[in-house]
Amino acid sequence: MAITKDTTTLPGQTIVTDSAGGVAIDYSSYYDRIATALETIAVQATTVATNSTSITNSLGTDSTDLASIFSNISLDINALKTLAAGVGIKTNDPLAWMGFMSIYKLYVEDPDAIGLDALKAYKAKIDELIASLAE
Repeated sequence: MAITKDTTTLPGQTIVTDSAGGVAIDYSSYYDRIATALETIAVQATTVATNSTSITNSLGTDSTDLASIFSNISLDINALKTLAAGVGIKTNDPLAWMGFMSIYKLYVEDPDAIGLDALKAYKAKIDELIASLAE
């Protein structure tokens, strides 16, 4: 059986015919493109797998379970939320005392000042007010 290739009937396509009248279109160029695309996908999949392994390794041997990491983060966020909703989160300002210098001078040391005992009494009243608001 003789096989012939026709590239003129359909420009850009190769039509293969045999002596018995069978006709077929040569899809080899498409197969080549598909094979190239699959090879590219395989390379990219390998890159993704390598990067995933790298990310997992960077989390450390004790922290490979992402679900437990996110669970711990959730617990920490809930703890912060609870503190913020209650009496608050204590912070320290190393220079906060400087703001009290002028208050002390005005209410304790200046002439006609109310004095330290009266200032302590006012502070106690304000602390009591803040505590009642936190309830």
